[in-house]
Amino acid sequence: CDLLLLRGAAVCDESTLTGESMPVQRLAPVEKLPDDPPGFRFPAKHSLVAGTSVLQVVDDETWALATHTGIHTQKGQLLLLILYPCSLRSATEAAPDGHLGQWGLHMLLRSADHAAHRALRGPGDFGEAAEGEGLQHLLRRAERIALAGKVRVACFDKTGTLTTSGLEFFGVHCVEMDGTDPGLQGSQSPFSSPLAAATATSPRLAAEPQNRSGFHILCGLASAHSLSPFSQSEAGVVGNAVEVNMFKASGWSLASQRDVRSPSGGSFEGHRLEILKRFDFSHSTMTMSAVVKHHPSGEQGIYCKGSFEHILRKCRPSSVPENFVQVAEAHAFAGMYVLGLAARPLKGGEVVQTRADVEKDLTLLGCLLFKNPPRPDTAETILRLRAGDVRSVMITGDAAGTAVSIAKEIKLAAPGLPVLLGDMEKNSTGHTAVCWRCVGEDLKGLNEILLGNEWLTWRKNYKQWRGGAAAGARGEATMKAAKRRAHEAQEPEISRRCSWPQLEEVQNAGEETVDEDFVFSTEEIVLSRLFEWCELAVTQQAFEWLAAQQCSPDLRRVLLGSRLSSLKKGRVLGSGKGHTSLLWELLTSIRIFARMTPNGKISVVEGFMSQGLICAMVGDGGNDSGALRTAHVGMALSSATSATVVAPFTTCRPSVAPIADLLREGRGALATSFAGYKYCVHYGLLNSVLKFKTYWHGISQSMMAAYFQDMIGFLSLSWAMSLARPAPVLATSRPTSSLFSGFTVLSVVGMLGLNALFLEVNWNIITSDEEYVPFPVHKVRITQWWKLNRNWEITTLFFTYTFQLFWSAVVYSFGDVFRLPWYTNLVLMALVAVNLGLLTFLLLSSPNWMTRLFKLVFEDVTDSDPWTRDEYCPAMPRSVRFHLLLVIMCNLTCTAFLEKVIIQGRVGDYMRVLGRALSKHVTLRL
Repeated sequence: CDLLLLRGAAVCDESTLTGESMPVQRLAPVEKLPDDPPGFRFPAKHSLVAGTSVLQVVDDETWALATHTGIHTQKGQLLLLILYPCSLRSATEAAPDGHLGQWGLHMLLRSADHAAHRALRGPGDFGEAAEGEGLQHLLRRAERIALAGKVRVACFDKTGTLTTSGLEFFGVHCVEMDGTDPGLQGSQSPFSSPLAAATATSPRLAAEPQNRSGFHILCGLASAHSLSPFSQSEAGVVGNAVEVNMFKASGWSLASQRDVRSPSGGSFEGHRLEILKRFDFSHSTMTMSAVVKHHPSGEQGIYCKGSFEHILRKCRPSSVPENFVQVAEAHAFAGMYVLGLAARPLKGGEVVQTRADVEKDLTLLGCLLFKNPPRPDTAETILRLRAGDVRSVMITGDAAGTAVSIAKEIKLAAPGLPVLLGDMEKNSTGHTAVCWRCVGEDLKGLNEILLGNEWLTWRKNYKQWRGGAAAGARGEATMKAAKRRAHEAQEPEISRRCSWPQLEEVQNAGEETVDEDFVFSTEEIVLSRLFEWCELAVTQQAFEWLAAQQCSPDLRRVLLGSRLSSLKKGRVLGSGKGHTSLLWELLTSIRIFARMTPNGKISVVEGFMSQGLICAMVGDGGNDSGALRTAHVGMALSSATSATVVAPFTTCRPSVAPIADLLREGRGALATSFAGYKYCVHYGLLNSVLKFKTYWHGISQSMMAAYFQDMIGFLSLSWAMSLARPAPVLATSRPTSSLFSGFTVLSVVGMLGLNALFLEVNWNIITSDEEYVPFPVHKVRITQWWKLNRNWEITTLFFTYTFQLFWSAVVYSFGDVFRLPWYTNLVLMALVAVNLGLLTFLLLSSPNWMTRLFKLVFEDVTDSDPWTRDEYCPAMPRSVRFHLLLVIMCNLTCTAFLEKVIIQGRVGDYMRVLGRALSKHVTLRL
């Protein structure tokens, strides 16, 4: 059963459920839980789930309440998730409507299932784990592999995914005040210092971060956490990795869940902290706090840590240095993981019960800095994805500055382009809206763009539009037209207010001026097309504001024109009509999503999916689980997290490179699936041509010939085609996913037309020969079908059709863009070589037991009804058979030329571009 902790804490081993090799801690809640949570599921940090082992009980008395039993436990729900996965309807499934489409889809999915398993070396059915080239996957449905071949957007978490999983404690950038002593010694309490007691004035930041800080800071590092003691771990504690590193930096020890002691022999020997109450980290407040009692002084106080933006809202303004936000953002833009730390003493008799009572009127102590470098191969993987026509975006809960810094370091943001960060600010009118600005080195790049000739042309047109002039930039409307559309839609008119930075005319082309306060509204960056010259980043609050704002027709027109004028043409799904939000229209231009909550990550993934984009999500933590399950293709970066429960793919490698491998193998599997699909359809259509000829002329093949064609030929070759291996590098395009695209139809119909043509040529060769004797079908009863195969017609049809059937397997295996070359498939080559050699031998050989087994007319037929000695079937001359072989060779050459040179050549490229232009295609900047 699943349990909810009511009192105490426990250290558990959840490896049997999640694969987590390290123990995890579970704590009793200190705040009131919802009376009716969704599905009656409580937060994982408070629950003991079925299938796990309790390694240690932290408190002497630990109480828990059973909440779920049997199939309703998390383990039971995991089993149901594997057995009955959520419905995932792709464009491939939605394409066919008629019986032919359903039949073709059935054949495709059968071949896709086998090809997908072979591509990832997974021999089993759903729910079976397999490994291939370092990629371990849990395959619930074959469509997941096919969808991996069509991924256009790859979303990445930052910490532990793009960067290393561990955070190295760098130091503390402390706040100093007049009258404070950063090196409090002896028996003094951390809450008696002027800084923590809020008696000091003139707050200012220290000159630089420090590894060693004052007593009040060390006590904060030692107590503001949710760790539990665990002797079997290296650090002696278990819990969040950030808190473990922070606690190690303090040098203190955790004797029990509530008892923290200073190191012996140090300056603070004999000091002890008793944690009276603890409020664990909450995604809604982005903070955690602890009520602490200091011994031996007996004074009580509060320590609170969290994102520095949220900590500032809980601090007294008088305790915050004027430049704190700028310094914290500078650390973030330098790639640091930044947390704020604050405290306040509790007055005598003051009682705090709720988080709101604790986290208020705090005094800012400084910011905690952690290093989180990127993984060594992250930049290379991002470049591989960009070369493979996949747009990479970052969705992280970290600060925007940290996200931007890491994005530039790993080349996620396009090199040379400044990053515009959108966040909620008060504009000049006093209203809160999204404002876009550049920070740091990006200001120089933005200045170069603003002073460029091309940009000045756009700005001139923009100002004309703002002033109501008739002329406007391409894709922009005049004010008159804007008023007319606003009146028709009963929408408010676009304001003429200009908050544009007032740039002076450039007198000297070589002179550069940098405005240190470039701030743009969303309307300005769209109408002036500034978003085309910059990378965009948004915070959670800006994301929600954009989602709530309706996009005006003028903005939509510009965004649509921008995407149509990109390198890859296509029309945007839904743009230019209806009512959409600003976020919907700008989503494909945003590169970084910062300060995102777990639900926010789901919203981003759903936004991409709503635009018809196949989306992949890569994450490593439980806060990514929702997005991993929502995305078409979800990959958990480590088998040691709860994200593996919902992610269909899991890699054990500490790297993001497996996502590129998954896309590469997915494209190879999809290309192989469609090759098998075309082979199946061609086999059915060509067999229909054969049946039509035989029924029309009243003849029939022998059973041995049918067995040879269907079992030895079609079944074995279709299996061998699925053994094709993916290409070693990620291709620059994606294979088709339309069952009835021009590329697919032309390949099948063209092959069928050529084969039917040469079949008719061979038919004319034998019927025009002077020794040809038509089969006397009128002498055979219709029920005696076994008497209809000893004639020239069947011999010709057998060889022509069988050569075409076997060779088409090779032709449809052409193409080395997504797969290895066809001649590297040794099993297919061996089967084709043996079968074609056998057919050639039979066609040119003298009468023998094999020709008689296949009922071939290579000798006079005089004793087989309806033939008699007076009316017999003469043997087919060897010269006629040579002519048949020559025509067959020409047939095979023409079909190979059609597929390799025309279909996969320039004609095929043109048809793919035309199909993309006519489809609902969203153009992305990679």
